[in-house]
Formats: sequence, structure tokens, C-alpha cells
Amino acid sequence: MTSGPRRAVVPNAARWRREAAHLHDLPATSLLLCVVVLAAWGASWLAQFGVHWTQPQRLDGLAVTRGVIMWVDVREPPGSAAWFGGPYGREFYHFSPPQPMTPPPNLLTTEWTWLSFAGIEFSQRSPPLTFRRIAVPCWAMAAFFIIAPTMWYQRRRRDRLTSRGFCPTCGYDLRASPDRCPECGTPVVAS
Repeated sequence: MTSGPRRAVVPNAARWRREAAHLHDLPATSLLLCVVVLAAWGASWLAQFGVHWTQPQRLDGLAVTRGVIMWVDVREPPGSAAWFGGPYGREFYHFSPPQPMTPPPNLLTTEWTWLSFAGIEFSQRSPPLTFRRIAVPCWAMAAFFIIAPTMWYQRRRRDRLTSRGFCPTCGYDLRASPDRCPECGTPVVAS
């Protein structure tokens, strides 16, 4: 009785540890992205900068202007006389002072306003020209990217305090009270 080639069986726990090892890069990458967004936020008040990709009858772009990161997608229907300029491909641009980027007015424009309290916008204009725009404030992006480094720092601080004999909740010295923290009442977990 012969069977096909044998595959090495990796236990789930070992495979999970191998895959989870890459999660250690997440806080550092997230912190770097937070710093980049904060730098772009400051620079966006002095100038508008971005990149757009052009194709026949299509334009996609990403821009930072006046404290907002914006993605724009413009499409023309086949056979229209649209021309987004050549040569086609990627182009970086810079305007100083920054210019407002608003969708072209149209009665068929739809907007999501349920997140407008946070400054997040979505606009879409219907045919013949399809125009989509998503705008997110830089402060919201920075707040999102700072979550992973903050969680990493809190976990590292808690582990460091626990390993040195301090309460992970309040930081009180637990050498005199091995069962419960006298300061906050947190039970001591034996490690």
C-alpha cells in the first residue's frame, strides 16, 4: 500500500507561533505610519501634495491637503471624449498653497454624512461621469495607527512590573504581601 508524498505535519501551536512572530513588527510599523501621517498633517497646511495614476478614461489619486487624506477615483464611460492627460501612468504633484478638492456639482451626487462628525466624508457622483471621493482627517488616521504601539507598550509595562514583583495594575511593591496588592486589591497571579 503506497500513498502519495508525505507532508510534514506542523502542530497548530508551532505554526501559530511562527505566524505570530511577524506580529511583533506591527507596533513598529504602525508607529512609523503614525509619524508619517503626523508629518503629512503638518505639511498639508503649507502645500497640497499627492500622486495620481491616469489611464484612458480613468484617474485615481491620493492626496493630502488641509489636514485631510483624500482618495479620488474618476471614470468616464467607454466611448466618451474624456482625456485625463498624457503620458499615462503615475505622476507626483505639489501645489502651494493647498487647494480645496471638492466633487463637481451634480443633482445625482450622493454623500454619506453619518460619519461627518468625525470629519470622514464619502461622495459619489453618478454617470455619465463617475466620481468617488473618500476623505479622512489626518488626526483620525494618526489615532488609528497609534493603537497598536499603545497596546504593545501597556503589555510590556505590565509584564515588566509583574516580573519585578510589582502590581501590574498600580505598580505597588508586592514583596511584603504575596497574596493581594494592599494598594488596589488586585490578586497576585503566581507566574
